[in-house]
Amino acid sequence: MPLPNKNAEQKANLKTVFQKFRIPHLYQYFYKTMTLKGFSELQSDTLEAYGIQNEMDAMRLCDAVEYAKDILNSPSLLSVTEVLDGVEECDPTEDKMDVHKRDSRYTARGTTVLTRTPDNREVKRKSRIVVAIRKRPINAGEEAGGFEDVMESNNISEIILKEPKVKVDLRKYIHIHRFYFDKVFDETCTNENVYQRTARDLIDTVMDGGSATCFAYGQTGSGKTHTMLGKDEEPGLYALAARDLYACLNIRGDLVVSFYEIYGGRLYDLLNRRQLLRCLEDEKGKVNVRELTEHISGSVDDLMRIIEQGSRIRSSGCTGANDTSSRSHAILELKPRVHDISGPKYSGGKFTFIDLAGSERGADTIDCARQIRMEGAEINKSLLALKECIRFLDQNKKHVPFRGSKLTEVLRDSFVGNCRTVMIGTVSPANNNCEHTLNTLRYADRVKELKRSASNKPTLEENEQKQIVYMAKPPLLKAHRPATTIPGKSSRFSLAAPLLSGRSSGLCNQAPTVLNAMASQGPVKRGREEVASLPPSSPSEAGLRHGGTRQEHDAESGGYSGPLTSDSHSSAAPAHAALLESAMEAYKHYLDVDMYCIREEHQVKFNAQQERVSADEFIKKARELVDAKCEAMNHFLARLEVLEKTPK
Repeated sequence: MPLPNKNAEQKANLKTVFQKFRIPHLYQYFYKTMTLKGFSELQSDTLEAYGIQNEMDAMRLCDAVEYAKDILNSPSLLSVTEVLDGVEECDPTEDKMDVHKRDSRYTARGTTVLTRTPDNREVKRKSRIVVAIRKRPINAGEEAGGFEDVMESNNISEIILKEPKVKVDLRKYIHIHRFYFDKVFDETCTNENVYQRTARDLIDTVMDGGSATCFAYGQTGSGKTHTMLGKDEEPGLYALAARDLYACLNIRGDLVVSFYEIYGGRLYDLLNRRQLLRCLEDEKGKVNVRELTEHISGSVDDLMRIIEQGSRIRSSGCTGANDTSSRSHAILELKPRVHDISGPKYSGGKFTFIDLAGSERGADTIDCARQIRMEGAEINKSLLALKECIRFLDQNKKHVPFRGSKLTEVLRDSFVGNCRTVMIGTVSPANNNCEHTLNTLRYADRVKELKRSASNKPTLEENEQKQIVYMAKPPLLKAHRPATTIPGKSSRFSLAAPLLSGRSSGLCNQAPTVLNAMASQGPVKRGREEVASLPPSSPSEAGLRHGGTRQEHDAESGGYSGPLTSDSHSSAAPAHAALLESAMEAYKHYLDVDMYCIREEHQVKFNAQQERVSADEFIKKARELVDAKCEAMNHFLARLEVLEKTPK
């Protein structure tokens, strides 16, 4: 029997690697003169010599080289992933042929394979969100309980979860889930490895005046706090990022530190004896934490002392899943400050680290005290709100419920603002945590696929936004029937007047002039004597602007010759179409006002509950919002009435 050709085997593995990283068209440059071992020794600066000019191909080829090195270090990697793809646990005495048949059957029926997108590498390098997964090692408690490691990763971009399951006939099988992410770390990686491949790239962004966010997400006990805070012998991302920030400042500056937590739906300052804070939005929609104290740190050791001081009073407790579980979301903000001749100045950049509290099942807290169960419910509620925001963003929904919790309010700018973000999903490899691990992997995969088109748009000032809205909407016809208002309430309003006037302004460059004219004229009277405040957009609308019927207007202008007959149907059809379009615009206008008022009503209700406004202010605001909705509704109903009376 001839010995196997080792070079032929390595060439076959090399072809598999090229197919895996979606670059089979590059295989022709290497297969004649190179084996897998020679390919693994390639350097990135020698790729041009092989005719590789495309940047995307070069990036994928570099990842393939790293993967080839791992294959040589563990030659069974390729065969293991192929064999485990849907294999069923069976009696070793069974016939091998039957086992292979069963393997192929369950591969077709029971395998979940989430493939990478064609532009995955482009997303990795160019998007503002980088998603990484870190697998922790099996701990002593899991080993004592007899739990096994059911996860595999190539330490580059792929991670596999082998979920043990049972069929309805009680036969056991393994369900394979394969995920691809921007970065994947196995249990041998240190905090330094994680930092260098994820958060290190954000340092330049912060020093250039930009914003960056790094947050850890995962179940209780999966290693989030260890990744962020670290230990004395292995510093976490806090200390590693501060080290590089100080190196960039080069003894000419310091860091301004803020440290607070979200516990029970409220914000507490960890550096000011857990003082209660307020999370508010400014007129541009940017989230600000009021009354948050800032502390100056001159070195990494000084920073770690400040963080340790805050961590001592951070809410933590013992649960069924973790002896030292974090019961709150901790947020650390680092702002570089440069010293020059005129004094210390902020660079404008900010680095935010968020250590999320871990999600947990109700079964994990069933034997715990009532306080622990309530904390777990609040944590899961906030994490559920985060998942809902991720789901809405993934579906490109117009409205994303960031106000569902304080956590999502704080994270809002990280997902939709001009902020670079790193998400580190931490997972447990034990088979008793497969449900939580799969949940983390799936939501991390959703974050990876988020569309970033909205964040690339330049931020507009409030006046610019209003100007664009005014110039984009066609003019709305004024209502001409007596308004049906709620008794005891004025039909006019003040709170939503800018919104309504903006929606009913003209097109093109006339919008600012028209708005100013309307503001100077004050409220326009309804009825037959009304004078049009907007230029008519068509002759058919001019008569209606004066409060009369079409016949009355034509009679005044000498163009009316009696009631409409069948001969005038040709002119009535365009008029009906114009009025239908006007009614549709009025309806859209009413919906816009209604949505605006609903948001404001929630804010008014919240301010009243928090006793931030007096009773008189509450009544005034509430009446103004109700009047605004009534005005828009009456305007729409008037358009409907005119449309109904107009011949088709």
